[in-house]
Amino acid sequence: MEVNQVEDKSEIAYRCFVDTCRSPATRDIYIRALSFFMSYLKLPPGAYDRLLDKEPKLIQMDICDFITHLRRRGNSSATVATYTAALNRFYVINDMTTLNWKKIKSYFAEHEKTAEDRPYTHSEIQTLLQHSSPRNRAMILLMASAGLRVGALPLLRIKDLESIDTDGLKIYKVNVYAKSKKSSYFSFCTPETRTHIDIYSYIEGKREQK
Repeated sequence: MEVNQVEDKSEIAYRCFVDTCRSPATRDIYIRALSFFMSYLKLPPGAYDRLLDKEPKLIQMDICDFITHLRRRGNSSATVATYTAALNRFYVINDMTTLNWKKIKSYFAEHEKTAEDRPYTHSEIQTLLQHSSPRNRAMILLMASAGLRVGALPLLRIKDLESIDTDGLKIYKVNVYAKSKKSSYFSFCTPETRTHIDIYSYIEGKREQK
């Protein structure tokens, strides 16, 4: 009975967390962030209840130490902020409301712009394509032509690509975040992108037949 109670407590804590993440991309990032935090604390996978068992001051210290750990590993301020937002979501949604998040966020490094904020040039994209596998080539072109975020790619399925052949123009209509009622939208890729997607699909089909 005690084992079942612990499992129920862990499941409830986890469900409260993931069910409030409306965007599939945000949900995936937050789940990874929470798993990374648990790994840092040397907690076993799935032991979400143990994140709530400590005194608030000890939890707050764990989060601050985790932020320092992320900074020392060279993570960007944006990554640190995203991981902290995930932990904030987990604890707030599980009624741990006494943590001092203003103090926690004071552990953030001062934001420094380390790279020029601009899109890749055609020349840079061509260089990437020349040194990429068929799979990565299809991914790069899909992001460049259809404007997909990196987080949308793992959720994309073959059935989310609708073939369009109009006046000899062969492209794909892409249903992004197809499983989400609020976040889904349509985009379109170029004929070149469709060609490389088809090449990759063909290669994968041959591989599965072996």
